[in-house]
Amino acid sequence: MVAMLGLVGLVLWGADAPRQPTPAVDEPLVLLPEKVEAGQSVVVQTAEPSECVWQVQPAGTRWISGRGEQGSFVALLDLTPGRYFVSCVSFEKRRHQTLSIDVADTPHPPRPDPSGRFGLIKEAADWAAAAVPAEHRGQSRELARSFRAVQSAIVAGAIKDPAAILRETLASNNLALGSHIDAWRPWGIKLEARLSQLHRESKLRTPSDYAEAWGEIATGLDAVGGK
Repeated sequence: MVAMLGLVGLVLWGADAPRQPTPAVDEPLVLLPEKVEAGQSVVVQTAEPSECVWQVQPAGTRWISGRGEQGSFVALLDLTPGRYFVSCVSFEKRRHQTLSIDVADTPHPPRPDPSGRFGLIKEAADWAAAAVPAEHRGQSRELARSFRAVQSAIVAGAIKDPAAILRETLASNNLALGSHIDAWRPWGIKLEARLSQLHRESKLRTPSDYAEAWGEIATGLDAVGGK
């Protein structure tokens, strides 16, 4: 069984500054999604397994990067309409590439059935109301965006292994919570116990299971609100 400790824990975040790249070549180094809608997160990944140092513009764009089974990826979080630039520097291949992403002003996709297959929508909201001090509950929206960002990476096939899913969730959640981590730790303990139970019952096994569960958690967090 995969250990589920630390969904809300120590801050694990950082990136190395890129060195001077060599000129780009014609072959694609990274692959862009066919469609990007406002209000969603988007995953960009390398065209073949390789390491990549990522940079995202404009400044202030929220993003995370990591490595999945298909290679390096970067997830741009909760995009608003506009143009974004993603740069990949591969020192292994001595190549770099910069591509633009245009996000149109389109409506948010409909939310899933509020009941939820795993029951995590209500539980995520109830745990926050019971265990998180009112003055820290406003961070629930940032935490919801974090779970949706990892969910997007799972759906895109960038993360498949449960251990990798939990590792990326840890990094993203800590970034989302910032100085509020301690206040949300009791909520994380309750979630960890519930996910462990689902795993024991063989209900949380495949990447699609995790994607659906993470979506339920995000929907429940959206309902929390707070100051």
